[in-house]
Amino acid sequence: MKAPEYVQLSRKELQEAEAFLTRGDYHQASGKFWEAAAVMVKAVAENKEWPHESRRELNRTISKLVQETGRRELIRLFSLAGCFHTNFHEDWLTPEQVTDLAIDVRELIRQLDQILEP
Repeated sequence: MKAPEYVQLSRKELQEAEAFLTRGDYHQASGKFWEAAAVMVKAVAENKEWPHESRRELNRTISKLVQETGRRELIRLFSLAGCFHTNFHEDWLTPEQVTDLAIDVRELIRQLDQILEP
């Protein structure tokens, strides 16, 4: 998959996450927010020709981006997105936590989108 296809998929996942959030389905919203974030990291990695097939490689991508851009908040934002991955499997976050963490995932995606822009 090419970077623009990953971006398009990330936007689709984000849109679905927002719909689930609006309906109060926090479990499904969590899975979609995680996917939106992970796929956007893959878009950046693909654009830079970095490996991105595992969660470990996605974490490495974030670390490399911090080194390149100085945006240390990417580490925190991606870590928070990872809470959604766990929540999808374990359903432990409260509705308020899901709603608040969604703000961070949106910010992560926004910053990654900026990095992709020439």
